[in-house]
Amino acid sequence: MKTINRLSLLLASFFLVCLSACHDEGDYAGEIQDGKLALSYQVDGGMHIRTYAVTAEAHECRVDDVYTLFFRASSHPTNPNVYVGYTRTSVSASTSTGNARVTLPAGEDVDDEWQLIFLGNFKSSAFLDGEPSVDDLLTNKVASKTYSDAREYLMGFFEKKIGMGSPFAMSASLTKPASTNVANITFKRRVARIDVSNSASNFIFETVQV
Repeated sequence: MKTINRLSLLLASFFLVCLSACHDEGDYAGEIQDGKLALSYQVDGGMHIRTYAVTAEAHECRVDDVYTLFFRASSHPTNPNVYVGYTRTSVSASTSTGNARVTLPAGEDVDDEWQLIFLGNFKSSAFLDGEPSVDDLLTNKVASKTYSDAREYLMGFFEKKIGMGSPFAMSASLTKPASTNVANITFKRRVARIDVSNSASNFIFETVQV
C-alpha cells in the first residue's frame, strides 16, 4: 500500500461573483496614446479571505496571460450595455505585478467608458460549458450576456493537483471612466489551496470533497 507523506491538493471551483479591483481616474500624463488600454496589475495572494486556506507562494501568483472582456457602458451613445468582444494579452514578465498594453476589439475606442472583466491564467482552468475552447466560450456563450451576468457565469475549476507548480486562476473587474486609457487592477485568486500533511503509514486518500 502506498504511503503518502505529504499531499498538496488544489480542489476548488470558483465563480466570478463580486469581482473586485481598484483604479485611479488618471489622465494621459506620461501615457502612450496608441489606442490601447494601459493595464497595470498586481496580485493579492494574501489571506484576506477565509477560504484562501493557505497563503499563495510566489510562483502561484504569477500572471502568464490576461483575457480582457469588453462591455459597453450605459453611457455609450448608440449601443449601450452590450458585449463587444475580448482580447488576449500575453504578459512577458510572468510575475505578480506588471504592466501590459491591451488591444481593444476592432473598431472600438479606448476613450469610451468601459465595463471590463479581466481573467488571469484562465485558459488552463476555464469551465468551457460544452465549447471546444476558451475562444469559443468567450465568443458564443458570453455574446448574449450582460456585464453582471457574465461575471456570474464565467467560472473555472481544478479537479486535482499534486504539487503546486502552476499559477492560480484569478480575476478582476473594473468600470473604466471615459477619456482615459488607464486601468489599474488587483487580481484576486479564485481557488483555495489546501495542504494535507500526513505522517501515518499506509494512509491513502480515496475521496475528497470541498
